[in-house]
Amino acid sequence: MPIIAQQIIHINGSSDLSISVLDEISNCGCIQSELLAAKLNTPLIQLKNMLAHIVKENNLKCDADFKICCGDQVEFEKFVSKLKNIPGN
Repeated sequence: MPIIAQQIIHINGSSDLSISVLDEISNCGCIQSELLAAKLNTPLIQLKNMLAHIVKENNLKCDADFKICCGDQVEFEKFVSKLKNIPGN
């Protein structure tokens, strides 16, 4: 039987986005939740809820609002320090 149409569907590793989020953090060390939500085409609140869940199970460091998350405390401090040095912050 010939194939009439083919559709490719993007699948995140899990329905809760944890694999996609952890992959992003491991690739760059830190993430900004607003930018990652746009990249993953995911509502920001859903991403922040996922980050809260991941922090409990993994060695991640996030600010209180889950705007910035990093792989560890050292990376978090470096990243926040760089953000503070940007004019206008």
